[in-house]
Amino acid sequence: MDLFGSEQLVINNQFSELKRLHEWVQNLSERMGLSTKAAFHFDLVLEEAVTNIISYAYESDTEHSIIVRLIDDADSVIIELIDDGKPFNPLTVEQTEHSNDLETVAIGGWGLQLVKNYTRSQSYHYSDGNNILRLTISKNSDHSSRVLSS
Repeated sequence: MDLFGSEQLVINNQFSELKRLHEWVQNLSERMGLSTKAAFHFDLVLEEAVTNIISYAYESDTEHSIIVRLIDDADSVIIELIDDGKPFNPLTVEQTEHSNDLETVAIGGWGLQLVKNYTRSQSYHYSDGNNILRLTISKNSDHSSRVLSS
């Protein structure tokens, strides 16, 4: 079933909210009839992006809302993440070199690279005190992962 509309979820900047986000994504993936690969990309991209917002956007532990908006298009899913954290454009972060040697590989630094590799397009802007990250995922995602290739 295609929604051809939009859905929105508002979560707090707490890691416990990732479970609620995951359940929402699973429900929407089923309703939209996403391929298994596209549903995996949708879930992974949102979890990585929201985890980064929760981890780095706010300087204190005060409660903030993160808006997750989904726009269902004919052949893609458009995700908008809106937060009132520190201005930060994740698309300007340089891709870090990662070792292919398991003995020396560093933990971390893969999240933004995964987001970029599993989305068809990305855009960012800062407006009225809000970071707005827009990501597009193909519904029949056949994007091969370039993340782990050398």
